[in-house]
Amino acid sequence: FLPVYEVEDSVTICINDFPYQYHDTLLAKVGTHRINLYTESGCDSIVYLTLNSNPISHSSFDTAVCNKMVWFGETYTESGSYDTVLTNSYGCDSTVTMNLTVYVSDTVAVDSAVCRAQLPVVWNGLSFMDAGVQTAYLQNEHGCDSLVVMTLNVNEATADTLMVNVLENNLPYRLNGSEYHVSGTY
Repeated sequence: FLPVYEVEDSVTICINDFPYQYHDTLLAKVGTHRINLYTESGCDSIVYLTLNSNPISHSSFDTAVCNKMVWFGETYTESGSYDTVLTNSYGCDSTVTMNLTVYVSDTVAVDSAVCRAQLPVVWNGLSFMDAGVQTAYLQNEHGCDSLVVMTLNVNEATADTLMVNVLENNLPYRLNGSEYHVSGTY
């Protein structure tokens, strides 16, 4: 008779490493497994393998940013769900999912006109003393920095002469919301 050798062994793997191959035997679950092997000299060996597993982990978080997000060296400019695989405290995979919402900054052009008598005009803390263009950096409804360009035009006052002959029996004469009861220059 050739001697039989009995050996105990213990292996711990990550749960996502199943099935696990030990020599020529494929194992699908944790526990103690009896595995028959043969030595080089043809002797039987029995290995009592205690197979353990450690968990993998998964977590997620929601975040919202303006324009872009840099996460683990990657730049993201579109909303979506993005995964990265890290290592947990057991040395197994830890998948982290980022649910990202990307808001964009706005660029808005605003044109406005005023009469010269309305100057100066104060707009978002900026003063217009005359016609011109000024730029304000504001926040949009998502809190993102946005560029607003205001172009202010100034209209000059004009004077028109209107000569109207009105017969006395047509008085009072009404024009643009005013009433005239006697003849004259207005």
